[in-house]
This record gives sequence, structure tokens and C-alpha cells, in this order.
Amino acid sequence: MKARDITILHLSDLHFDAHKEAFYVNSLLSDIQNQIAHSEQLIIVVTGDLAVKGEVRKVETPICKFFEDLHSCIPKTCELLAV
Repeated sequence: MKARDITILHLSDLHFDAHKEAFYVNSLLSDIQNQIAHSEQLIIVVTGDLAVKGEVRKVETPICKFFEDLHSCIPKTCELLAV
């Protein structure tokens, strides 16, 4: 049986705020997509603060959009475990 590569993507302290530019988020997603393009198995770990000063309600929509976009970056052939 062939060993399968496992990729661990650790995202920490994203600190979304109301003024975070779309360019920053799109650049981050593009970098992630390039890194995981050939992953067979992927573990995503998110730690730290998602919002500046813990003010999640102010940036709830951009945070949700980021994770939806992140999900669509994952290769369809990849097994995924999100933590």
C-alpha cells in the first residue's frame, strides 16, 4: 500500500477587522490554494483570534465568506479533516 501525503494547514490569529482589504484575503486564499493543490489528505487547524479585539459580530460576514472560499479551494480528491 502506498503511503499518502498528509498536509497540515495551520491558520492562526487571522484578526479580521472591518477594514481588512479584499486583496489581503484573496492573496491569502491564493497562497493557500497553491500550497494545497496536490494534497491527498488535508488537516486544517485554526487557532487564535479570528477578529480584532474579539469583536466577531462586526466581521461575522467576512469571516464566514473566508471559510466558504477556503472550502472551495480544497481539491475535490482530497480527504479533509477540519479542526
